[in-house]
Amino acid sequence: MKNIVLRAALLVLLTLLPTMAWAQPRLDTRSVPSPPKSFVQTRFDATGLVFGTPGREQVWDFRSLPPGQLQNRRYLSPSEFPPSVRDSFPSAQFGIQVDTVLSVYAVQGRYLRLLGTVGSNTQLTVGPDPYDTRPTEIVFSGTIIDAHSGAIRVGTATGRRFGQTSTTYDGYGSLQTPVGRYDSVARLSTIGNTFDTLQTGSDIIVVRRSFRSVVYQSIVSDTQLLVFDDITTSITRNGSPVGLPNRTVSGAYHGSNPATSVDSDALFPNVTVAPCPLRGSVCSVAGLPFTPLSVRLFSMAGPEVHDVQWTPDADGRVSISMPYITPGAYILLIGIPDGGNVVRTIVRL
Repeated sequence: MKNIVLRAALLVLLTLLPTMAWAQPRLDTRSVPSPPKSFVQTRFDATGLVFGTPGREQVWDFRSLPPGQLQNRRYLSPSEFPPSVRDSFPSAQFGIQVDTVLSVYAVQGRYLRLLGTVGSNTQLTVGPDPYDTRPTEIVFSGTIIDAHSGAIRVGTATGRRFGQTSTTYDGYGSLQTPVGRYDSVARLSTIGNTFDTLQTGSDIIVVRRSFRSVVYQSIVSDTQLLVFDDITTSITRNGSPVGLPNRTVSGAYHGSNPATSVDSDALFPNVTVAPCPLRGSVCSVAGLPFTPLSVRLFSMAGPEVHDVQWTPDADGRVSISMPYITPGAYILLIGIPDGGNVVRTIVRL
């Protein structure tokens, strides 16, 4: 009798195993970007938004996300990198380019690691970045903790970076965005910190970032469908605080909606920004064949930096004053007469 009961229980278990495996799908290397690919994403201000609820078989409804800025996103192989980028990152396996900013990655063990970031005018960062590190394989409810340090270079400044992250695969289900509905979606939550210690002349600058991110990732492809980032940055110079901590809350979703503006950056390759990197709060834009309709500044995380003032100079240049800019990397959007923007990168040391 006992054997009959055991055989019956085993039969029930074997019947349920496929269902259980499907009900708790594994996030694997299919989520790693596979070049070449090109698409658009919409970046928006996520201040005040709830990033969704973890759990099994969820239906995440984000159809009412606000309109934002259209960005071009490309997955590149090393053969598509500029020669200087290939030389700087010989171990790179692929890159992700968003507008004019190229981020270079490699898979190292269980992790997808950011090796460095390159802008249109200058090399922004070279060094390990746990902020953008995530596991390539993880099971539902699994948590992976990562910590590492290394040498970095930000513009002309050199130093060391230390960081630690904790990533949890805490939900799966269906996702709805302003673009459409997606099934087989995993939710990854990451929290952590990075510390950069940089030497610039006689100054020692310490940049600390505390962050939380939630990523909605397709389980069956390399498409990142929706991302939320909540980042607080604080800076000290020679031990004294530089301004107040700066918090940015932003998001980006795959695709676009009709309210999104068009980026016309490729039509104006001769537009330059100087100086770059920037040490003060004023820069000059040259090469514009028109008077801008608008000038807007966004942090790399997405939110807009306000109180940016601009005036055209007599020689055809545009002078831009950014009194509240803090050290970091920014995207400058210059509105053109027929709609859209010219996009350039600014680095503030």
